[in-house]
Amino acid sequence: MIEIIDLQGSDWTGWTFKSKKELKDFLQEESCNVSEYSEEEYYKENADVSLDEYCEIYQIKYVEKTRYVIRYKDYKRTHLLTDEFVDINDAESFIDSNWIGKDKKFYTIEEKS
Repeated sequence: MIEIIDLQGSDWTGWTFKSKKELKDFLQEESCNVSEYSEEEYYKENADVSLDEYCEIYQIKYVEKTRYVIRYKDYKRTHLLTDEFVDINDAESFIDSNWIGKDKKFYTIEEKS
């Protein structure tokens, strides 16, 4: 997950995107909307603009946040739970609040790849 830090202090701080590509597409679309070019002309003229260049233009930074998942191993196979967590402490709290005692040993927390 990608999170924006808006260096101008405007409304984008805290916005999140699934990937760098999604963030770049968003910034590219914003730039296109305020340009004098048609959409086709804009994308043709600015095809080589990088994500970092768009970040400079909009005076933002981004941070990549690791997501965590929980796996459960039973006697037959491994299951991946559908919940995702940005903070490893949240994943641990989820396990603590849902399983007790010896059942906890069957759960592991892993970085989502």
